[in-house]
Amino acid sequence: MKIQITARHFKIHPQLHDSIIDKVGNLIHFYEGVIKVDVVLSFERVYNCLKTVELLLHIYDKTLTIVEKSDDYLKSLDFAVKRMERLLIKIKEKKYHKHKKQKEVIGITV
Repeated sequence: MKIQITARHFKIHPQLHDSIIDKVGNLIHFYEGVIKVDVVLSFERVYNCLKTVELLLHIYDKTLTIVEKSDDYLKSLDFAVKRMERLLIKIKEKKYHKHKKQKEVIGITV
């Protein structure tokens, strides 16, 4: 899995970079088909200076996008990773349960 981190209009702190690699790297445990993850960090200089984390996750046939905003990058990253984990579990269940549908048995009495 390839992880690309982009920080818009600022330089990323090495500690934040390491925590992103650790947390996003764990997404492979939830779905094996993850090819690439793009993490985009940005901030808005409005009244409260919102920090935004955008996760773009590329799997075989889809691109999943999660955007989270809060007052801290780590908090936004945690929320985004939790949402992505739930989404990957949901996709995995749909994929594997689709093939294991039970055939209906029709009872005939004579």
